Amino acid sequence: MDLEAFLLHQLDDDLDMDETDSEQALIATAIASIALGAHEARRRRAERRKPSRLYLCRAQLLRNPRGTTPWQTLFRSGSDRAYITTMGFDVKTFHAIVSGGFGEAWNTLPIPRVTRFHTFPVYDSIA
Repeated sequence: MDLEAFLLHQLDDDLDMDETDSEQALIATAIASIALGAHEARRRRAERRKPSRLYLCRAQLLRNPRGTTPWQTLFRSGSDRAYITTMGFDVKTFHAIVSGGFGEAWNTLPIPRVTRFHTFPVYDSIA
């Protein structure tokens, strides 16, 4: 009879242990959910406060506007942020476009201009 009582006592302890483990797992899950939610809330708040970066900083502005053109200053800066703000792509992509054939076309083909309304374009550099 003592063996049966011992086994019943062990079974009760195991059931109590399972309930305790389940409660602890539930508490740990709740704490993790709260922590993750707080982290996500901080990330979203920082994202809303972050400026859109659609402006140029002093380093990208001209020191002497009479000395060089804005394009020359932008080109020399090599700033990805300035390139993306003004053209929509970074420095590496710009150089890939220029070396991919656009540079040659830009430097060899004239830009047509219309001399009068409703007339065909005239190419100044064609002799």
